[in-house]
Amino acid sequence: MKPTLTLTRWAALKALKASIALRRRPFLARELIYAGGRRGRTIAATGPTMESLRVAGWIEAVPVCEPGEAMPFRSSGPMMAWQVTEAGHAAIEACPDTFPSGPVCDGKAA
Repeated sequence: MKPTLTLTRWAALKALKASIALRRRPFLARELIYAGGRRGRTIAATGPTMESLRVAGWIEAVPVCEPGEAMPFRSSGPMMAWQVTEAGHAAIEACPDTFPSGPVCDGKAA
């Protein structure tokens, strides 16, 4: 089943389309900046946004270093980042420049 293109997913895909660097390497959620705040302000992606893109199959979590590796302290687990998948690259290329009318929740675009 194809994932739904919600307003948040569309904004994140547009930001990824504009950033060649993020499409080529693992990145942190806060590096993905998109128009999504009030009055069109730009905001950094959050965990729920990244999880939504992961559920859609457009990104995946990848370890960037193991605990203690290149760190001056111990951590509880591997440091994780996000990486665009093949399906994500296809979604980015197919992403329209304007948000198509779509899912609406409580009178607002989802």
